[in-house]
Amino acid sequence: MLQLLMPAKKSPISEGGPKEDPNKHSRTAPTIRSNQVATMKFRYGNGDRPLEGFTIKRGVGLGGFGEVYFATNDAGKEVALKQIQRNLEVEVRGVRQCMNLKHPNLLALYDIRFDEQNQGWIVMEYVSGPSLRDVLDSAPQGMQESELKRWFGQIATGVAYLHDHGVVHRDLKPANIFEDEGIVKIGDYGLSKFISCSRRGGQTESVGTFHYMAPEIGKGEYGKEIDIYALGVILYEMATGNVPFDGESSQEIIMKHLTSDPDLSLLPLELREVVSKALAKNPVNRFSDVRDMVRPLGMDIDDHYLLVRAVPKTNSDGHSSSAIEPPPFTAHTEARGRQRAAQTASTGPSVSTVYYEEPVARAVQTGWRGLNDWWAGLRVNPGAKAVLLAVAIVASVLNMGTILSMVMVSLTLYVPYFCVWWLLRGPSSVPPPLNPIQRSSQPQVSPAPHFVRSPQAGRRAPKPLSLRQWRLARRTQLVQCSRAQRWYEVTGSWLGSTGVISVFCVLATVFQLGAGQPAQPIIMGMIWASLTALLTAWVTIALGKRWQNEEGDWAIRSFTQLTSGFLIGGVAFLLASSLLIPWEAITQENLGEIRTSHWVGFFSGKQPLLPAYLAYFPLLMGAIPFWKQVDPLRRKRFSLWAVVWSGLAASVVHLLIPFPHPWGVIVAAGTSIAVQLSSPWINSEERFHLAPSHEVMS
Repeated sequence: MLQLLMPAKKSPISEGGPKEDPNKHSRTAPTIRSNQVATMKFRYGNGDRPLEGFTIKRGVGLGGFGEVYFATNDAGKEVALKQIQRNLEVEVRGVRQCMNLKHPNLLALYDIRFDEQNQGWIVMEYVSGPSLRDVLDSAPQGMQESELKRWFGQIATGVAYLHDHGVVHRDLKPANIFEDEGIVKIGDYGLSKFISCSRRGGQTESVGTFHYMAPEIGKGEYGKEIDIYALGVILYEMATGNVPFDGESSQEIIMKHLTSDPDLSLLPLELREVVSKALAKNPVNRFSDVRDMVRPLGMDIDDHYLLVRAVPKTNSDGHSSSAIEPPPFTAHTEARGRQRAAQTASTGPSVSTVYYEEPVARAVQTGWRGLNDWWAGLRVNPGAKAVLLAVAIVASVLNMGTILSMVMVSLTLYVPYFCVWWLLRGPSSVPPPLNPIQRSSQPQVSPAPHFVRSPQAGRRAPKPLSLRQWRLARRTQLVQCSRAQRWYEVTGSWLGSTGVISVFCVLATVFQLGAGQPAQPIIMGMIWASLTALLTAWVTIALGKRWQNEEGDWAIRSFTQLTSGFLIGGVAFLLASSLLIPWEAITQENLGEIRTSHWVGFFSGKQPLLPAYLAYFPLLMGAIPFWKQVDPLRRKRFSLWAVVWSGLAASVVHLLIPFPHPWGVIVAAGTSIAVQLSSPWINSEERFHLAPSHEVMS
């Protein structure tokens, strides 16, 4: 700690920087804090290109690690450039440890570049929104409760992600925390200390703001407890408008960190215990996990590192354990959630019977149970029951053929229906109905007390997530899916698409036969179309699963699909050759007077040759954005417009490559229907009405 008490020597130019006049390119920019110097001097100014491919627009900040600039690359993308001016090798190594970290509450790190003087630059995401420092400066009496929880919850979520990935930030402070369209983002985590498995010390220089530095930093201890301490200071400042330890000099501030206790009387009751434990002098006495800091505030961090509302615990009699004396901040916001939990809590033994949600299966099960209840309650002597049972068995044996026929017809109708229902709704179970005896014996659960918000609270209802925030959060969840889970989803979609295409081709065959087409050629053509559509659907599903982690580039994905069309076309040609498809007999000329192109070597009469397959299917795959139809974040599970577009695209491609009509349209439309119904889908409307245990907080 003695080395922190010594005044640090600062030089405007690092030893590894350019050997030129430091004032040559100096520029000034307004500061973002009122208690700092009115202007900041930067080495580079507007139009300078110290790094190949990037043009400086203006300087935006000065830190212990270097200067930060707002710049654009040659393609016009806005980025932030941070120049590393000290401990280049060590800090670059630390940044590389964080390059692959992805979370909505962390500023994205794009690249590490070096200029002609071998000076290191970090290319990162640029955020134009205010920093937490700006927000605190505009609220000298402390932040509103809703804003405090919104900011602190997202900050804690980002820090929890860093800690679970072996990174300690080491310089958490309001100036390093920003807001971008409602999303709080933590910066400067790349210039952090990587937690070693063997020791907690490190080699980087102790750089930070004295107001937020834990006491053990002076001894070279850089565990995640120092981030817990900094979060406690930030939470104190957000609630009161002042830091817990302040003074006239850095030495006085550090001594207060070492010896003084914070004044907790200025904090709301709900925050006192949290701040007190977070600011413990001994790191062992602090929270061991960031999640423990947000739970007392009515929040939690789930396994996907998303902020959710904490579910209140219930005791054995079904009441919320905190329903009697709720904390002042959360009494009125969680009353309804506790009341619902108390009213729906079950105190009796769990019922093992499963009542299916699918209507037909539920009706059959309910009818069977009713029949059993009727038979058990039938008031006749055992002999009469035996006679009735024997008569029923004999009647069933005599009419076995009719019964089996009815069962087969029912199964033939039910299996396709169940496949479609399962793809659209998914299997689930619902609680069994209570009979009168169970209703009378069901213990009465008294509702939790109803708390009314006081007029002085002034709390605003939390805003639902915007579509952009929701998609960003969901993309983060998709990135974290394991390989086994993705393979399970892919195989499930493959099986689902097989069922959908089978039903679709059966219906198409019926319509074709009803139009007077010859039976055998039509059936052979439908077999070819179903197998080709199935291959197309499987390829589309595999590519879509590979691309679901990000929005992606339209041109690249279209080209990739176009390339896969060569594989589909080759297999389709082999299938047609093996099945001996009589294209002349099943081709329809219903495009009117529209003239189609003819290519030498592509057709023999109306029989398409291999070049026709290798031209038609790549163009078809390149023209239809199938990846959007399998994206789990698509707007609807099934879009009729997507099917229509697929058919129109097939018709347009037919004008260039006159593949037998309407078989190309059947393949395209069947693929579109199959991939939409069989691919997973997440309803975007969930952001408006999430359950308390799954509600993602903005």
